Amino acid sequence: MQISEQQLGAIIKRVLDELQRDSISTAKQTLYVVAASDFDERYLTFLNSFPCRSKFELCAVIPREWMSSERAARIQSCIPKGRVLTDSAEEMGHANPDWIVFPVVPRDIVIKSALGIADSFETKWIRLGLEHGSRIIFSKDGLEKFTGKEPKAYVAQILEYYRKVLEYEIQIKDVVEIEKILDRTGKAEQPVGILEREITNVRNQSEQFCEMMLPIPEKKRSEAGNFSSQEIRSRKIITNTNISEYIFQNEIQMFPGDIMTDMAKDRAEKMEIRIQYMK
Repeated sequence: MQISEQQLGAIIKRVLDELQRDSISTAKQTLYVVAASDFDERYLTFLNSFPCRSKFELCAVIPREWMSSERAARIQSCIPKGRVLTDSAEEMGHANPDWIVFPVVPRDIVIKSALGIADSFETKWIRLGLEHGSRIIFSKDGLEKFTGKEPKAYVAQILEYYRKVLEYEIQIKDVVEIEKILDRTGKAEQPVGILEREITNVRNQSEQFCEMMLPIPEKKRSEAGNFSSQEIRSRKIITNTNISEYIFQNEIQMFPGDIMTDMAKDRAEKMEIRIQYMK
């Protein structure tokens, strides 16, 4: 994957902003941990195991209807020194998070975020974070995986939504990676090191989540459309982003189970790359 001038410019701006934050203030940064509307025990698990507590002003963000329930008490017990917030207009109006983490990420959140729709509890906080320049992280462990029965066109479209979210500089990381990122916050780092890290993130994240989102069924492909794990590992996913890797080839062979988005097909035609569908 090549880095465009626009992406490089965004990376350099992020590096400069990060260096400026490190040099201006040593105060605790605010970190909002946003729950999904449907309660999920993984949210509590994340709060209980949250790393680097002493480095952040920690806020758990939950739907308003939870405040009068036992859930709010359980959440507060996970962060005795933190705050519990809701999506009320007053609290959102005063919110200015440095970081926003989503331990549980239903697929609808990804779709709406990619389309710029902020009509739900979760997506309102995503919009707020984007408008405030917050660092937003989706937990890879909390993503909703495919079942393996979905039509290929549907899978391809959802993967495009994930790519769009990554273009918004929303990171998708597993719990271990999140711990490393948060532990690094506030530590001095050389500009070159930050630049290399950010470029690597842009190159790698877009490809990693594709494999991560694919299901791993126990049985081989059935008439219902399931895939064996071996088939899933070997399948190609070609999008508008990575089709440039095939620029020196005259054709692309697509086998059953492979996925190519419509945008990739259009670009392949412009690049005069023939698409051959194998049986």
